[in-house]
Order: sequence, then structure tokens, then C-alpha cells
Amino acid sequence: MSVYSHGDKAGNRADVWKHFVLLSLVRELVERRAFLGDPIHYVESHAGAGRYPLIDGGAWEEGAGRLLAAVPEALRAHPYLRLLDAALHPEAERPAYPGSWYLVGQYLDSEVVPYTMALYETGADGDADPGALLCAELEAGRLWPGVSVQPRDGFAGVAGHTDAHLIFLDPAYAPRARGDWDEVGRAARCLAAAGAGFLIWYPLLAASAGGANVDALYASAGAACGAELQWAPGAGVLSGCGMLGAGALAPALADYLETGAGELAALAEALGGQMHGRAS
Repeated sequence: MSVYSHGDKAGNRADVWKHFVLLSLVRELVERRAFLGDPIHYVESHAGAGRYPLIDGGAWEEGAGRLLAAVPEALRAHPYLRLLDAALHPEAERPAYPGSWYLVGQYLDSEVVPYTMALYETGADGDADPGALLCAELEAGRLWPGVSVQPRDGFAGVAGHTDAHLIFLDPAYAPRARGDWDEVGRAARCLAAAGAGFLIWYPLLAASAGGANVDALYASAGAACGAELQWAPGAGVLSGCGMLGAGALAPALADYLETGAGELAALAEALGGQMHGRAS
């Protein structure tokens, strides 16, 4: 059975869009003080390794590398660009593309905002071991207080965190695409029924079935909105991606789609695509 590996894909256009929107929503939470002074509780269903070494000729060159080569003025102050530049800078100690939870932790640390994290990762992919990275960084003197790694199915695990401030569902949709679409839909229905705030990353596929999958996902999430990047309409296997916000996070994402429209449009153009808003 084939196993998904993100190593050669880390930092691609889909990652850039995903992480930019994710940090924009975390920034919204911090600015709104939605956590009322308590630690922000962040949950991720498919955490991955957290840092991915740069590969010559890797997909990051068309994503993160392309963006850093010509940063739009509208994006220079965004926390994602600041963290990305530090991570990929040639003089960095270990240049590597940072994953979702790693970026969230770095940003909250920089804002001196307390947080806890529950990271789910089965470890089926040899690249994906957040626990190993955390141990290495603890030995190096970096503290990650309140972060736990659960070596189990994240689809089932997130159901136990409906009180979290942000739940991020981020399956690979490969190689078991049908299974992941079904599982993420079930998780969305469960979280929506509980009133939880959650985000879902999803791929946009050129195949006709792709649109039906996305429509079904929005229906499962209930009242939801999304920000999509389309870079190759009707061509290739992966022609774009989207970030769906639902439950308690839907209003924050809806507000950002309005106030941050300029940022998203500039990012989409820098990545060679177009931005589209979506709502259920």
C-alpha cells in the first residue's frame, strides 16, 4: 500500500495558501482576544513533522520560494511572511519549510500569547513525526509548553476537543482520496453539530468529481465560508485549494475575507493564480 509523503511537496503553492490563511485566522483570534486571557487551544488532525528540509527542485520553489523572490508590498507586514523569511533564509541554521502547527506555535510565541496544542499524527509517513521534532528542540533549549502529540487517528481525535479555539482538519486526500473526503465530511458534521470552530484544507481537482466533493464538504460543515486559490483551471491533477471556516470560526473568516481581500488577492497573484471566496 502506498503511503503519502509530504517532504517533496512542502512549501508548494497549496501550503503557502493554507498557512497564510491559517495564520490570518490565528491573528484574528489574538487581536479579538477571543480566548479571554486563557491559553488558546489549538488542535490539528494530521500534524506532520513540523519542519521539512528544502529539496533542490522541490515544489517549494514554485510556492514559498517564488513568493519570497518578489514579496508584494501588501504582504510584508503579515506574520506568515516574517516567519517564512526566517525559516528559509540562506543564513538560517537549518533552512526548512515549517508546517502548520510549527508556524502557529512560532507566531503565538512571538506575540507572547499562551497556548496549548493537541497534535494528532499516526506516524504512517516516515516524514511525519512531530514528537521527534519536539524532543530535538527541547534538547536544543526551545520550550514547547502545553503541546501533546497523540499517535492516533486525528479524524476521531478532534471530536474530543469541541471546546478548542481552533481545530484544523488537514488530511492528505492521498493516496486514499475517497476515504479522506468521507472522513473529513463526517468530522465536519460532528464539529458543526457541537458548535466548534474549525478550519478545513481541501484540494481543488480538475476532475469533475472534485466539485461534487467540495460541495458535499460545505454542506456537511453547515454555515461555512471559504477562501480558494485557483492556479490552473481545468488542468493538472491539483489545480488549486481552499480553506473552509465553519462554526465559531466562520464569522472571523468572513470578516477577514472582507478586510483582508487585498492581502489574499496579492498573494494569489504572486503565486500565479486567482482568489475566490465561497460560502455555503
